[in-house]
Amino acid sequence: MGSLQCVTSGTYAEYCSVKEEMLCPIPQNVTYQQAAALPVCSLTAWQALQPDMPLAGKRVFVHGGSGGIGHLAIQVGWSLVACMYSR
Repeated sequence: MGSLQCVTSGTYAEYCSVKEEMLCPIPQNVTYQQAAALPVCSLTAWQALQPDMPLAGKRVFVHGGSGGIGHLAIQVGWSLVACMYSR
């Protein structure tokens, strides 16, 4: 995960050119709106966990784990072999 390397300070542009290897196809059952929203939430969850990385073997509590960012933080933690807790 990360930001587009060609856009370092934000943009209001409708289009932005990027290298093809920085992109991935949108599955057919996902709308453009869903595809656009997921990276924002995922990146927020990643950035919240990043100060404590590496997470492998650590216990991590996510307050509000059923919310839009919390449930992604749990999935990120699990993928990094952390012991995730939530309430």
